[in-house]
This record gives sequence, structure tokens and C-alpha cells, in this order.
Amino acid sequence: MVKLIERATCARETFAHLLEAVRAGFEQTAAMHRQYLTLAFIVVGALAACHSGGDVAPDGKAPAPAVTAEPPAAEVTPPVPAAPPPSAPAAEPPVAPAPAAPAAESAAAGAPDACKARRAAIETALNDAAHCAKDADCTTMLPGCPFGCYRPVNAGVSLTKINADIEAYNGTCDRCMYKCIAPKGEPHCSSGRCVIGDG
Repeated sequence: MVKLIERATCARETFAHLLEAVRAGFEQTAAMHRQYLTLAFIVVGALAACHSGGDVAPDGKAPAPAVTAEPPAAEVTPPVPAAPPPSAPAAEPPVAPAPAAPAAESAAAGAPDACKARRAAIETALNDAAHCAKDADCTTMLPGCPFGCYRPVNAGVSLTKINADIEAYNGTCDRCMYKCIAPKGEPHCSSGRCVIGDG
């Protein structure tokens, strides 16, 4: 019995030593596997760095690529517009003929025949302005030489044109002067015409 116990104890101790050896072998194998994996990672990293063409930095990071400064853009000068062609000179407006000289017109109007015709026209206008129907229609105007000191005319007739013609006549034809005296009587209507005094 004692021998059996001794044998069992020896077998147990031997089995324990065997387990310890196996465990130690496994631990060494696991450590070797970890070393192999680490080495494999280092090799793969080195190959990747070589393939990309860059050097691996000491800390395992690839260096930042160098930045190349771009040359400044060339300044573009805008084209200068061509000067417009010289335009043809503007045509000069036609020159209107010079009006006749006032002196020449005055000389023509003051000719003896012209003055005679103008005086006759004024006398006709004065005679036409002397019509009446009653004494109240008549009044007196003062045309002056050579048309009389006093001329009886109808009060309702406009004397604007007759006075203008007399003034133009005196400005171009020979002027004359009267020494007039007061008229004898008041203008009145006689036989359809305005008269002064006995008429």
C-alpha cells in the first residue's frame, strides 16, 4: 500500500512537472508569435513607405509634402480702343441773301411818284372815314401837313392804320408844317358826311 501511495505521488509530481513544461513552452511560443507579428507590422509599414516614394519619419509618420509656391499671374493689359476716324466736316448751311438795305427802301419809298401815290391813298382813307348819319357820329382828328390841320371823321372808325400811314409818309417824304388856327365851329353831319363849320 505504501508503495502504491509513493507511486501515485511520484506520478502526480511527474504530471505536474510535465504540465509546467508544457505551459512554459506555450508561453514561449506565444511570445515568439507576438515578436513575429510586431516584425511583420514593421516590414509592412516599411514596404508601404517605399511604395509611396516617401521616407518614413522616425516617429513612423510620413513627412508632409513640400508646398510649391505658384508663380504670380501675369497682368493682362486691356486693349486700347482705336481712335475713331476723323469725321468729314459738316456742310455749311446755305447763306441766305442779304436783305435789301433800309436806306435803299427808304429812297424808293421817298421817290416823288411814290410819295404822290401814298398821299392820294391817305386822302382817300380820310374821305372814306368821314361818312355819317347824324351829328353825334362826327369827331375831329389832327393829321397835320399836308393832310390838313383838322379833319372831320366818323367817331366809330378806327384811325390806327390811317395814323400809321401818315407817320410813315412823314418819315420818308418831304415834310411840311402848318400854322393852324382854331376851327370855326364843331364837326357835324351834313348830307351824309362829317364837316366842320359850313362845310
